[in-house]
Order: sequence, then structure tokens, then C-alpha cells
Amino acid sequence: MKAIRRNLERIPHHDLLGTRVGDAYEWNTWREVIAMAEDLSHGIMALKLAPEVEAEDRKWRFMGIQAKNRKEWAITNVAGMF
Repeated sequence: MKAIRRNLERIPHHDLLGTRVGDAYEWNTWREVIAMAEDLSHGIMALKLAPEVEAEDRKWRFMGIQAKNRKEWAITNVAGMF
């Protein structure tokens, strides 16, 4: 998470995730991707989609992803870090 925050501060307008549309790519910047991940993270918590589980004397939250390689998968992965 530290590296993500550092890159967000250093290069917020650089491309991070691209999606192929026809023969070209549409890119999202670091700032856009992190904003989407933070919004998704807040939504997951508000809807209680990752309930807290106690195991090994600690509290955990688990979330599973089953999807093709897409930007939405990567954004969900980052959202799980918040």
C-alpha cells in the first residue's frame, strides 16, 4: 500500500490501467484508478460484503474475485488493500 500511495503522489497523471477498445487502448491514470478503488472499498464496507472473521487470534476480512483479466479485477484487488 505504501508503494501505491507513493506513486499516486509522484505520478498521479501517468497511465496505470489500460483497456483495449478495438485496436487502441483507453487508459486510466493513477489518480483515477485509486479513486475508483477507494470508492469501491467504501461501498464494500457499507454493504458489508467483506464481513469480519476471527481466526488465529486476529480479525480478518476476506473477499474473493473470479473474473477474466480486466481493469475491474485490478481495481477490486486494490480496493481490498484499503
